[in-house]
Amino acid sequence: MPERTESTVLLNEITQYRVYKIRWIQLIVYILSTFTNAISGMTFAPIESQTSTFFHITSTQVNTLAIVFLFLYPVGTIISIWLSRKLSMRMTMIIGGLLNLGIFIRLLSLITPEYGYAALLVGQIFPALAAPFFLNSTALFAARWFAPSQRDIATAICSMANPLGLAIGSLVP
Repeated sequence: MPERTESTVLLNEITQYRVYKIRWIQLIVYILSTFTNAISGMTFAPIESQTSTFFHITSTQVNTLAIVFLFLYPVGTIISIWLSRKLSMRMTMIIGGLLNLGIFIRLLSLITPEYGYAALLVGQIFPALAAPFFLNSTALFAARWFAPSQRDIATAICSMANPLGLAIGSLVP
């Protein structure tokens, strides 16, 4: 009989993962958060001329509302990585969701549209900071909540939420 080494023992052992049914609900919440974040980033780009007319701002200012997502992505990435190491994934996702709710600050710009650009910009900054909280943790989310045989489908589903949100954000306005 061949001698059993530590490496052969590890190869022969099968790790059993405990999965919970609630993971599918968490997946839906994760998808909706990513989806709405992508929509918020794309809201003004397809209707640039109407936005500039309504708010009495220039085309450059309207384009800045979309570009702020690109410029703040590295900042949000650093914050999300730091928080994910200090806090649990759940708390990091909650913080990302709360930052995503900053989109409602944009509603303040409707009070006086002529002077509402600051509210629009601040209302874009919070979701822009939240985007990396969702986009950078897709694989980690799948690895923590799904069995190995389901991780690829969970990652694929989570990854499709952002492009679909961008598409809807471009078509609906």
